[in-house]
Amino acid sequence: MVKKIIDFFDAHAEKLVWGVVIILSLVFLSIRVITSPNRVKFDNKMFGAGNIDKYINEQAENVRIDLERNPEKTGVYDPCIAAFTQRYASALSGVQSDAYLPMPAYSPPGSVARGKYTLPEIGEVNAVEAVYFRAAAYVPTELINDEKTYDQAQNEVNDIDFVTIGADIDVVELYDSFYDSFVGYKVKEEWRDPCLAVPIFAAVELQRQYKTDDKNWSEWTQVPRTKIDSRKKLFEIVEDVESLPAGGMKVRLLQYKEWEVTRDLLQPEGYQIASAEEDWFPPSLRQEYIKQRDEEAKAERKKGLEEKKKEMEQKKEQGRTQRSSRTGSSRTSRSGSSASGAGGRSARGGRSSQGGQRRGGGMDDEDGGIGIGRGGRLDRDRMEKERLQREKLLAAKREQVDVYEKFDELSITETTDFTKMEKSLYFWANDDSVEPGKTYRYRIRLGVFNPIAGTNQFNEEHRSRKNEVILWSQYSEPTQIIEVPQIQYAFPVEVQKSPKTVTVQIYRYRLGYWHSKKFRVKQGELIGKVAPYEPPKDEDTNIDVPEEVDYSTGAMLVDLIAVNDWIGGSGRKFVPREYYNMLYSYDGNNMERIAVQPNCWEKSLQTMFAEVRVKEKLPKKQFQAWGKGKFGRRRRGLRRGTTTDEMMMDEGEYDEMEYFMD
Repeated sequence: MVKKIIDFFDAHAEKLVWGVVIILSLVFLSIRVITSPNRVKFDNKMFGAGNIDKYINEQAENVRIDLERNPEKTGVYDPCIAAFTQRYASALSGVQSDAYLPMPAYSPPGSVARGKYTLPEIGEVNAVEAVYFRAAAYVPTELINDEKTYDQAQNEVNDIDFVTIGADIDVVELYDSFYDSFVGYKVKEEWRDPCLAVPIFAAVELQRQYKTDDKNWSEWTQVPRTKIDSRKKLFEIVEDVESLPAGGMKVRLLQYKEWEVTRDLLQPEGYQIASAEEDWFPPSLRQEYIKQRDEEAKAERKKGLEEKKKEMEQKKEQGRTQRSSRTGSSRTSRSGSSASGAGGRSARGGRSSQGGQRRGGGMDDEDGGIGIGRGGRLDRDRMEKERLQREKLLAAKREQVDVYEKFDELSITETTDFTKMEKSLYFWANDDSVEPGKTYRYRIRLGVFNPIAGTNQFNEEHRSRKNEVILWSQYSEPTQIIEVPQIQYAFPVEVQKSPKTVTVQIYRYRLGYWHSKKFRVKQGELIGKVAPYEPPKDEDTNIDVPEEVDYSTGAMLVDLIAVNDWIGGSGRKFVPREYYNMLYSYDGNNMERIAVQPNCWEKSLQTMFAEVRVKEKLPKKQFQAWGKGKFGRRRRGLRRGTTTDEMMMDEGEYDEMEYFMD
């Protein structure tokens, strides 16, 4: 049986294989073609490629029908007032039953009057003055901006040249002008707006000129805000409405309305001074401060001389006491030897001696009494003199405090009310970009915001000024000329004929003081170089001094030329003179010359030589700490860790307190 089955399969194997192939082909045809595997799920249903388009078309048709159908009425809107009132009454049980919630007022468009105004006039800038000073100061080594202010930045002590320009303006007149323009009797009652009548200061523009090489004045150029001004970006002058930053006029007015912004705009901070005997003041108080400072220094020098004189008198008194003591001992010795002589004589001598001793004792007592009395009078005179000196010193210090009180009086504070100012508003601007050796003059003007800039609230006369952001005063008259001295001078003082060299004494201003060094220069050599600082023998080793001083001039010695000429004239007899001219050049093309002999220099050079020689000999002192000056307190810039009492009282004032307490 099995064999038959096997034989059957052997005989029909080919047919069986074809049968299986045909069956599988039909299965694949049914699965892959007829029923199609490309089915997708959409709207929770499975669709073939041909059916999904039909379904979507049906859905789109239904949506179209719904859109074209008229809306059906729904239930009436329930504002839930009854439920809210019930809850409101429950939460406020026992409270007045007729209480109601405040609702914002509604103003329909066009209900607010839009006035037409005349722009106010800005008054004149008066009493313009410029002052210059040079000192060692705390100079920031980081960029100052609104995120990092001057007192927060890293700094170093360095030299600065600084010019401050001060002026004043009648602020009461300015307020009256704004009042007349926006609230005055000439303005229609429905147009009057007190908010527009308050002037907000917008800008202080400082301009300068400098003398060119041909001795003419340059064009006027704007002076930027100082490097220590943290609001310099905010204070950039924008004069056109379309150029305003985001927020426009409204934001601008809000920013400048703050009193701190007004203070920093009109009365910017000066550098913190490190020089021991210097402090910054605006032009109106600068000369008064210098006078008081010099009086204080004079009093200190006088006190030092009196102390030295007192020491010398004490030494002389000690010498007289020692000589008197030696004289008394020798007198006693002679008296003793006389008493050991022969009898009668001895008795007479004894009597005489005793009388002499008595007289001598009386004389000694008398001398002693006179000595004590004279000494007492001297002590009383000295104490009275010291008391008067103390009173004079305290009076001088009280006068010095007045400078700072005056500064506080003119300073803008949180309580400053411009409408009640009896005096003009004093403002200033600073220029810390001046260059040594240049000559400048300045002018300044003050700007106030135009409160209706960018609107249509101008009358016919001022309609063309619609986009003006700032209303300016006129420029002030030019200030007096400011000459910034050089920080370095080179004086040829001596010629050596063999070898042919010249000795040049170079003075250099560094860290608040003048330093000098002599250099012996040959032809073709540069004049001056960097050299280590060499302190004088008697200089205090605890003071701050530079490690090295740069005496480089950048000039090269070209030649030394012998000159024979005559001097005299104008009624004076001509006399011959011989000297050398030093030829030097900075660029190798342009040649300059200067006489080596000092009495052949120009008068201005002789004067400068005498000045720097005197200034170099001034005793150097330790730098004063940030925010604490020798002659008074700072307006602001107090470092963390320093108390207000410490800032207001210096060492001299502590000494005076101790003196009176003793």
